[in-house]
Amino acid sequence: MESEIHFQSELIKTRVEIKDQTLTEISKELHDNIGQIISVAIMQLNMFANSEKPISSVELEELKQIMAKSLDEIRILSRIINKDNLINTNFIESIKNDFKRIEKLKNIECHLYIDCDFPKLNFEHELILYRIFKNQL
Repeated sequence: MESEIHFQSELIKTRVEIKDQTLTEISKELHDNIGQIISVAIMQLNMFANSEKPISSVELEELKQIMAKSLDEIRILSRIINKDNLINTNFIESIKNDFKRIEKLKNIECHLYIDCDFPKLNFEHELILYRIFKNQL
């Protein structure tokens, strides 16, 4: 009984630590990545506003791409935060989906090799492992 209480205590402590790490990473991502992308878009808009010449379709397309990139980054962050995404699949499938998103958005080739049958875990443990994985990205 005492070992079970200790285990539950450690589990709760781990959850709190993972939640704190996740929030810290999200904060960094918002500031460093999305903030910079939107800042570039604002600078471009300011240049257009202060310019006498008309805005070209090429310039508008570049601005559109910048804004689309920031929206993609926000969507990725929302998937990280939302544990319902993990409910709809399992731990391994969620990681595979994340790798696919990374490949698509960041043009980085990702491979996931699993050479055994991953044991079925309860949702709480899968969520903890998934959060640990997300914090390492």
